[in-house]
Amino acid sequence: PALERRVLNSQKEGSFDSLRFRRQCRREFQHEVEYRQQQLHALGIFGDWESAGKNLDPRHEAKIITSFGKLRELGYLNKDRKSGYWCQKCNITLSEDEIEIRPSPAYSGYVKFPVSVGLEEFGEDVYFVAWIEELWKLAGSVALGLRANCRYFITECRGEVLILAEEDLTTRFPLEARKNINILGIGKVDALVDCMCAHPFLGVDVSIVSIPELPAEESRSEVGAGLKPAPTPPTGVMHLAPGHHPTDCQIAQALRLPIPSVVDDAGCLTEEAEKFCGIEVVEAGKFIAFELEKRGYLICAEQENIPQPHCLTCGNSALFRPVQQWIFSLDNNRLRHRVLHAHDYWVNHYSQEEGQWIQQALRELTDSCVSCRRGWGIPIPVFRCEGCDYHLSDTRTLRALRDLICRRGSDVWFKLNATELLPPDTVCPNCDAKEFRKEPMLLDGRFAILLNATYNSDAKKNSSKLVNVCFFFQDSFYKWFAQFILTS
Repeated sequence: PALERRVLNSQKEGSFDSLRFRRQCRREFQHEVEYRQQQLHALGIFGDWESAGKNLDPRHEAKIITSFGKLRELGYLNKDRKSGYWCQKCNITLSEDEIEIRPSPAYSGYVKFPVSVGLEEFGEDVYFVAWIEELWKLAGSVALGLRANCRYFITECRGEVLILAEEDLTTRFPLEARKNINILGIGKVDALVDCMCAHPFLGVDVSIVSIPELPAEESRSEVGAGLKPAPTPPTGVMHLAPGHHPTDCQIAQALRLPIPSVVDDAGCLTEEAEKFCGIEVVEAGKFIAFELEKRGYLICAEQENIPQPHCLTCGNSALFRPVQQWIFSLDNNRLRHRVLHAHDYWVNHYSQEEGQWIQQALRELTDSCVSCRRGWGIPIPVFRCEGCDYHLSDTRTLRALRDLICRRGSDVWFKLNATELLPPDTVCPNCDAKEFRKEPMLLDGRFAILLNATYNSDAKKNSSKLVNVCFFFQDSFYKWFAQFILTS
C-alpha cells in the first residue's frame, strides 16, 4: 500500500491508466529492492540477489494464481459482504495501515426516541434519550442498547418523561435541561428491554436490547483493530447502527441483529434514509438535525471535531460499511477445528510452549479479507457471467489463465478483455450464456505474500525448505503464522 500510495500521489490529475500505473509501481518496486540491497551490502550482509525480484516474475505470479484456485476449489475462498473502512474517493476498502486518525467535523446531539410499547404507567410522552455522535447514522438505526452495569433514571422534564443514564446527567447533558429534571425512579434493565421505540424520523420500530460484555480490546472507544481515537461521549443508552460502526457491528453479530448499510458507493445515503436519500454523508448531519428539531425530538445538537479515520492516500474521511469482498473462511469444512485437534501435528512439530501460543492465535483468528480494489497486484482469477452473475473459475479456465500469465505476466489481465482471456467456446454452466466480465478486485498484497510463502515452504512436501519472512512488529507475526498454518 505504501508503494502504491507514493505512485498515486506522484501522478497528475486526469484519467487513470491502469497499465501505466502498474509499470510505474513495478519500477518503484525494483528501485526499492536495489536500495535495500545497497543497505544490506553496507552492513556486510550478502545473499542471492538474483532471486530478490522474483515477486515480479510471471512464473511466480502464475503460482499464486494456482494457489488461489486450489483454495477456491476447496471452498475456503468466497465472495461475501464484510464490514470494514472504505474510502469514497478511492472506492476501496482500507486496511489498518492505510488509515490515520485525526479530528473531523460532525453533527452530534442528544435525541429522543418515543416509547411505543411499555412504560404505559408514565403516560404518553415517554422517551429514551441517547447521545448520537454522528447524526447521519440515525438513518441506519437498528436498536438502542442498555448496559447491565449502568443505572437508568426515569425522570420528568417539562411535562415529558425521559429515560437517561446516570452518567448522562453528570456529563454533557444540557445544564439548562438538568435544572428542570425531577427523578421519578430507577428503571431496571430487565424491564426496560421489554420496551419498543419509534424511530424519530423513519417509519420503523427500534427495539431495546441488553448489551453483551465485549473483550476489553474491543471496547466502544476503538475504531477498528489497532486504531484507538478518543472514546465516544459516555452514555448508557447506546444507539446501535451496526452497518456503520465496528463495535455496534460486533454487538449486532452477538445478538443476531440485522446489519444494514445506508451508504452507497458514492458516499450518499440510500433509499432506506427516506427523505434524506441522495444526500452526502458529510452533509447529512445538519439536515437531520433540522428535521429532528422540527419534530421535537432533538434536545441539543452541535458541530464538533471528533476523532475519525481518514484515508492515507487521499486524506478523505473513511466510512465503516459492509462491502462485497473475497473472504478466507476459516471454519469451512471445519478447517480450524481439524487443525486444532490434529494431535500428531502439534506433537511432531512444536514444543508444548510453542503449541500453546500458536493454538491460541488460531482460536482468536477471524475470517480475513483477501481482496482489494486497487490497480497494483495479482488479479483474482474469476470471471462473472453477464447473464446470471455466476462466478466462473473452473479448472479449464484457471489453467488457461495461469498459462497466459506465466508467459506474459499479470499485466495481460488488464490488456485483454474477458473473451480474449477465456478458453474458446466458454459458456456459463448455470445459464449457457457466453458473455463474461472480469472480476474487478485484486488479491490483497498480504494474502499474495502468504500464498507465496506457503507455495515455497515445505508444507505438504517431502523436502525441507526454509522461508524467511520479515516482520516489523512481533504481534503481526502471531496472526500471520496462524494464517500460514491454516492456508498451508
